[in-house]
Amino acid sequence: MSEKFCERPWGTWEVIDQGPWYKVKRLTVESNKSISLQYHIHRSETWAITQGRGEVRLDGDTFQVKQGDTFVVPIGAVHKITNISNIPLIIIEVQCGEITDENDIVRLGK
Repeated sequence: MSEKFCERPWGTWEVIDQGPWYKVKRLTVESNKSISLQYHIHRSETWAITQGRGEVRLDGDTFQVKQGDTFVVPIGAVHKITNISNIPLIIIEVQCGEITDENDIVRLGK
């Protein structure tokens, strides 16, 4: 059985729902923290920002997001998000693909 909750140096994630080809997570990124620069071989991700503000790096572009924004991280896209607000950044992440476990993360550094 896969993990349902995990603490990371940047915050936490929790699995809300999952099926054979999808997984839904709630990510909480603490102030001034970032997930690692990464990409996925087997899945895409759609992110909905439900609280806070963030700065996203996506395949060489950088843009800011806020509560109510959504965007797609395609399969293979190099990405990272940083919380730029003084409250937790909360993201609902919908993963779609053949593999949606933590083994599909290729980390490239900070």
